[in-house]
Amino acid sequence: MSYLLLLSAVASAEPNVGPSEGGVPLAIPAGRPLPPMPPPRPGTRSGPALDAAYVASLERYRDERLRLRPYDTFSYSSGGYVGWGGWGPGYGWGFGFPTVWVDQDHRVAVYAGSERLDVPDVLDTLREPERESDLRRRIRRNRTWSGIGTAVGVAGVVGSIAGLVGSQTAYDPYVRDLWNLEALGATVAMAGGFVFAGFPGSRAERLQYDPSATFDPGELEAEVDRFNEELARSLALSPVDVLRLGDE
Repeated sequence: MSYLLLLSAVASAEPNVGPSEGGVPLAIPAGRPLPPMPPPRPGTRSGPALDAAYVASLERYRDERLRLRPYDTFSYSSGGYVGWGGWGPGYGWGFGFPTVWVDQDHRVAVYAGSERLDVPDVLDTLREPERESDLRRRIRRNRTWSGIGTAVGVAGVVGSIAGLVGSQTAYDPYVRDLWNLEALGATVAMAGGFVFAGFPGSRAERLQYDPSATFDPGELEAEVDRFNEELARSLALSPVDVLRLGDE
């Protein structure tokens, strides 16, 4: 009889609906609605939707962050021939060998993800419109002067050819001398124009692709770090999340 009374007491007892250690009831009485789930704590990664957002943030940071990469440029120039007895063919004696000088220039390139940026694009990414517009204006000015010098050089080529042809076809010695003078002057203009065009052209190329011609030492590194930190904060990524990406 006592066993029957004990079973009856257990069956009629209320279920335990007290909160568990995490704040969620261990059992829900029949007929009651489910309590709302507590919101996830900031910085936690749980659930498929939250995981997808986290992965998307990492991918966007990987594609938009700025990185510095060193690279070397090489230029080659030939010095003619070096003989055993002196410079150039016809001097000294023995065999001559072609001599090539290699100039190596150490530079730094800026990449956004896997894409290399030129210096104006770097300033645009860093949100410095005044410096960007000033740099683009300087590049255009140098290229304009380079184009003028190239045009003078091309005109000199045409003039020298015309002078040589006129000198060969002239019957009057006086006219022949005039054509020779024209050929000589055109040759000087050709050489001077091409040499002059090289200086602003080289300056424009350096302003376009070499950050050291625009940024002070250490300035670019500080600007890149600032941009990456702001990007990580906008994507709700912690320094640990950024560190896990490494230098991929």
